[in-house]
Amino acid sequence: MSIGILQHQMSTDELGSRYFKQAIMQSNPMGFEYASYNARKARFDELDLDKLPLEGDYDVILEKQSEILNPLSKIENWVLRNVGGALSDLISDDSLSEDVATDIELGDLPTELITYLTGKRNYLLYTDNTAMGEFMPFAPYIGCTKLTSLFKWCDDGAELSQPATTDFAVPTVIGSNKKDSNTFAMAPSLTFLIPTILKVILDAEPELVDNNDPEAWSMAMAKVFADDMLRAKFETKMNELMASPERLEAIASEENAGLSLSAYEAVTQLFFGLGNLKTNSELLGLTDYYRNDETDLGGAMANMGQFRTILNDMLFTGPAHQKVRNSAQQATLYRFDYSPWTNVWIYNTKGQERDLDVGDLLKTISCISGACNGSELPFVFNKAYKLDGTESFPGSNDRALMNKMSRVWFSKNCLMVIAMSKRQMMH
Repeated sequence: MSIGILQHQMSTDELGSRYFKQAIMQSNPMGFEYASYNARKARFDELDLDKLPLEGDYDVILEKQSEILNPLSKIENWVLRNVGGALSDLISDDSLSEDVATDIELGDLPTELITYLTGKRNYLLYTDNTAMGEFMPFAPYIGCTKLTSLFKWCDDGAELSQPATTDFAVPTVIGSNKKDSNTFAMAPSLTFLIPTILKVILDAEPELVDNNDPEAWSMAMAKVFADDMLRAKFETKMNELMASPERLEAIASEENAGLSLSAYEAVTQLFFGLGNLKTNSELLGLTDYYRNDETDLGGAMANMGQFRTILNDMLFTGPAHQKVRNSAQQATLYRFDYSPWTNVWIYNTKGQERDLDVGDLLKTISCISGACNGSELPFVFNKAYKLDGTESFPGSNDRALMNKMSRVWFSKNCLMVIAMSKRQMMH
């Protein structure tokens, strides 16, 4: 992501052109929507981050970071952004004030839900096209060239463009892995959390089982966080899972995690934004992503597999193809589809005490085999190590590919050589 951001800064003159003359971008999620200035400011204000100490008591900062990175917080903020999208035509800057919070414009919502949403008004008022940025809370946000004088929000038309919509600034090779989304930062958390929260929702509102309306699902998810009993139930299930690597493995694997037909449609719509319903519906109508009836053998599991495929195609493969095709720069596309000898992910990487890190555990489980996000790194650098620095032991075929790929990657004529050799290298 960093190389893409640097190129974006070069194209907008935020960064001079003297820093690099060509680039290789491996597994860059071109389809990721970086949070807007206003969305990030809303979260900054909501969490009172301006009150954190600038020096001294760093434990307070670490505690706040832990709160932000908590899977429960991520899914809650993702839900709130989606609710904001669902209510975007009904709310204004004043409509969620204490005076009008129970206005009928917001529908016949339970009082506790109205109270909850009122307390989260900034999340509702300042939403982006999608809510995916909430799963990567520390990713960069889009800058703004002019702020309003009173409350310092980004002025209309003053926000900079997304990196995906600007051309490469230098000749570029861009690649993707076959299963990038399996271990990309936000995807494992998302696919792990979905079955968990959906079970809580369907226990409370079983009528939703046949409802594929994403707005209805987003409001039902919000009720889980607004209702103390439902929230406690969700937290209990989450804590039970986090305390058991075996149960985490069961729910994170494609063989044991499924999505009903209606949930698959709704969750896909929510992930890609309620403002894109027409496009999302067309996407779900394509043969590769068409929803499966959970009453058919393996239908629910197939839906979860297809959800992962959509994430991979829409975040990585498709946008990379489009970027290369439309670029005015010399641009080359390649794909890493080689199953390495070992999994580069390992899950006991949290802190000095080597505690269990749930995020890394999910990524490890999701990359049992195949070319996942990061799987190419031993080949690029010709170093047989996992991501935590422990040594691995490749076979002769893997070692030969490591030698070949690393030489090509770091050659002076890399842009030209990869273009000619990518097919031989990856097959």
